[in-house]
Parts: sequence; structure tokens; C-alpha cells
Amino acid sequence: MDNKTLSIIHRPFGNGQPYFQQPFERFPRMPRVGEPIMVGAGTVPTHAAETMHVQYRLESESEAHLVDATCIGESDCIGNDPGQRWWMAVLPAVNIATTVYYRFKACTGSDDVYSSWYACSVGKTFKSGRITTWTSYGNDGVVIRCEDLSIQFADNNGKLSISISKENQQYVHYASGSAWQVSELEDSLELKGSCTVVIDKKNLTWRVDRDSATCFSMTKPVEISETFDETGRAFAYVTISARAPAGERYAGFGERYNALDQRGNIILNRVFEQYKNQRLKTYVPMPFFITNRNWGLHVHTERLVEFDMASRAPDQWSMCMETVVGKACRFDFLFGSPQAIRSAFIAHNPQCPPIPEWALGLWMSANDWNSQELVERMAEKTRETDIPATALVIEAWSDETTFYIFNDAEYEVKDTPFTLKDFHFKQDGLWPDPKSMVKRLLAQGIHTVLWQIPVLRSLDNRKHRQHELDKTHAVEHKLVLGTADGSRYTSAPGWFKGSLIPDFTNCDTCEWWLAKRRYLLEEVGIAGFKTDGGEHLWGYGITASDGRMGDRLINAFPQLYL
Repeated sequence: MDNKTLSIIHRPFGNGQPYFQQPFERFPRMPRVGEPIMVGAGTVPTHAAETMHVQYRLESESEAHLVDATCIGESDCIGNDPGQRWWMAVLPAVNIATTVYYRFKACTGSDDVYSSWYACSVGKTFKSGRITTWTSYGNDGVVIRCEDLSIQFADNNGKLSISISKENQQYVHYASGSAWQVSELEDSLELKGSCTVVIDKKNLTWRVDRDSATCFSMTKPVEISETFDETGRAFAYVTISARAPAGERYAGFGERYNALDQRGNIILNRVFEQYKNQRLKTYVPMPFFITNRNWGLHVHTERLVEFDMASRAPDQWSMCMETVVGKACRFDFLFGSPQAIRSAFIAHNPQCPPIPEWALGLWMSANDWNSQELVERMAEKTRETDIPATALVIEAWSDETTFYIFNDAEYEVKDTPFTLKDFHFKQDGLWPDPKSMVKRLLAQGIHTVLWQIPVLRSLDNRKHRQHELDKTHAVEHKLVLGTADGSRYTSAPGWFKGSLIPDFTNCDTCEWWLAKRRYLLEEVGIAGFKTDGGEHLWGYGITASDGRMGDRLINAFPQLYL
């Protein structure tokens, strides 16, 4: 057959979807030492390849090895894309820091077809070992060093603040810290303050005691594994493991609807939009939990943290914290009752604005209320049935393109912000008088909220002059997120595919975006916006104007937008 008709598809990082990988990716995308590496590929057309193999070699090797790939499905299997056949091969685990090179070899029955070579780098892994030195920095605590890492312990206004970094990173300054009383024993160091920390000299593990009770006791040394993302940045994953005594409960981790006590679960600190039943996923993650034994923990990060709360091992919990190589991982132990822990956590974190009383009442919402007549009819039903609604969300109000102009409103295209008088609302249209509608709803005690999404939507082949003008302005003024290769980031399939995403780390973007919507707040009189869509920043190669990339933006973006 003609080899030009056979295509081998392999995208190591896929579309960056954080929970579900595609069959033509690498598993895991960012492997670490000791992990087997699976590589997947697709062949087109479906029956062009009879067998598939993978050639691979390590950086230090000149000769390639060969492993067979298994066919895991084709177009006539339910759930697969038409016209493709999927293959999967397993490469042996790599036990040293190196780069693995691999390529696919498809056999057609008459010819062999090869893919390009791909590279996969694996970093070092190391554990905390025997203490080599320790230094007291007064109110900033004690820094303890072993061969590969250093750990700072600070008595920080009643909290135990810990910073773990590779080698000799600069220590953290604590304005409200207190000096430890340090005792050096034969096998351990003992730090006494608002709590007591006992540190094992041979492997830098530690135990935390407070009020004559042990709160935390490590079961193994700190482990750090390094790997690389799609841009070549080096990442470190820092894991600490501790005893999970029988009866210890773990609550928190942000907005979770699966259970109050997360013991037995693996919880990820990662924003994700899971339609309807979220289970262990969440829109609002938080790297913070409390226990029923008078202590809690907070990790200072915007990045991924994996909390294994006695899932893999029933008597042990662990957390694996992501950071870039050269940056420390920081976390606090907080002590006392749940109320005291909550207060301490809130006191040392950015304060949220007070929530208006009406926002705590009953909300009305339906995504098919797409006209003023229907909205007012639904509001009247609540009055007739004595439902004390205080907020009404109108989801289907806009043109579904700009998301700041009422559907079927008439206007002249312009590059400056609109005012209410710029629009003509047809009396027989969907929204003949939105300002009066909002006023009447408010007189009934109902505050109007409009749905929003933070994208500049891709319209495929459809035309919309105002939206095209907005997109041109945003691109020319660098108001959208980019990628490490210099292109503009567009959203992956699943939610407004191909859309540009505003860069809200840029103050100019914030002002431009809000200016487009200001007339809704100040003239129409709405109370605010309901929003989603900020959870689809997939891939670590996304770039923002303030230097943050996708590894941080996936969690930070919704906060920036709000």
C-alpha cells in the first residue's frame, strides 16, 4: 500500500485535560523515576496497520530496544472516533534521571511506517537523610539541612510553619515569629515553643506534639521527585507521609459534596468543572483541612496538591505538593478547636468582601428563561406561592456571543464601551425593557443576576461584527492568554472549543472587560453576575502577562476573574 496514506497520531500531552487522558497520549504525561511509561498512538485509516511496535532507548544508549504495542480499539468499537485504531505500549520504568527517546513503528503487511522520535525526560529523586547542619535564625525559626534538602521550622504566631526546599534555599522571614528553645540530643533535635517538634537526626523525619498529645508523626522520610512539563520546565513533587490514627477524621479541602469526612479518599487541589455530579472533583478546591484531634493543615500554593487521606494505606495519610525546581513548598500546622483553626486560617489569608444578605437567600434559575415575559412570569409565580426568593439568575439573556449585549437588541458596532442608550429594544422582542424589568423584580425583593463566561468565543464560520471587533482589539492589545511557543491559547474541546481566554493578570484586560459590562450594573441595575467557565485552562504551557503559567493558572484564574 502507499505509505503516505497511513498516519500515526501521538500527542504526549494531549489537550491537557487534567483528569481524563486521550488514547494517543503518554501515561503519565510527566513520568517520574520508577514509574512505567505507557505510550499510546492512533493509526489512520483504521485497517492500515496490522501491528504496532515502539522503539526506545535511553539517553546513554546507542541501540534502540523494541516492545510490542497492543491494539485497544478501533472505529467500530463504541466510544472511539471513526476512522482510527488505537495502540498502547508499555516502556520499562526508568530508575535514573535520563531522557527516553521513542518512536512508533506501524507494520502494514507490506511496509513499515515510522513516526517521528519523541523525547521524555525524567528527573532525579531523593529522600531526606541524616542531618548535616542546623542553624537557628531567632524569630524566623530553625533551618535543618541534610545532603539534598533543607527544612525550616518556624513558631509563627501559634502556628507551626514549615518550608521544604532543595539544598540551601533562602529561609522565609516571619514578622510574628518566636524563637524556639532548642535541645540537641543524641538521636534527635527538640524544638519547644507553642508546640514541640521532635526531629530524627538520621532521616529528618519529625513528630509534632501539643498539649501532651501527638498531632503528627511521619512514617517515612520526605521524598522529592523531579520531572519536566511540555515546555521543558523542571518540576519537583514533594511528598510527606504521616500516621493516620484510627478514628482521626479529615474535613475541608474546599467545596466537596461527596462527604464531610474525606478519610479513605484521594483529594486533588485542582479546579475542575464536572457537570452535575462532581463527586471528588470541585470548582472550589482549597489546600486546607481540619481534624477532630485539634489540629489542621494549610498548604500555601496555587498549584496541584494530592492529598491521600488513608486511601492507599489505611493507617497513613500523605500529601504530594507540586512546585517548580528551585521553589520551596510551604505549609502550616494550625492548632485548637475547629473554630480556632478556622479563625487562624482566615486571619492570615486575603479577606473576602462581606456577602450581601440577599445573596444568602433563595435563588431562582433556569437556563431556558430566555425572555423578559418568561422571567417576569416565573417571578410572579414565586409571589403567588409565597416563595421568598431573593435572587433570580437569567442565564439565556445575552446574544450568546459577546455575553454583554441582550439578545435581539439593536445597536451600532463600536470599539468603545456601550451605554444603555446605545441600544434599541424592540417592543415585540425578547427583552423590550430590561431596566424596568430589573426595577420591578427588585421591588418584589428579587435581585437580578446575569450569567457570564470568561471567553472570547470562537464562532467557527459564523459572523458577528461586534464580537469580531472585540477579538481584534483583545489580540492587538495582548489582552488574552498565550502559550509558551508564542501563540495564543485557545480552549480545548468540552466548553466553548477554540475560544480565546482573557488574561486577567493584566490590569488593562480587567478594565476593558468590565467597561463592556458596566452599563449592566450602573444603568440596567443588575446586582451582579453568575459565572463559570474559568476551570478549563488545560496544560502547563499556558502563559499570562504576570509570568504565571498553566500549572498555577488552572487554580488561580477563577479568583482572578472574580
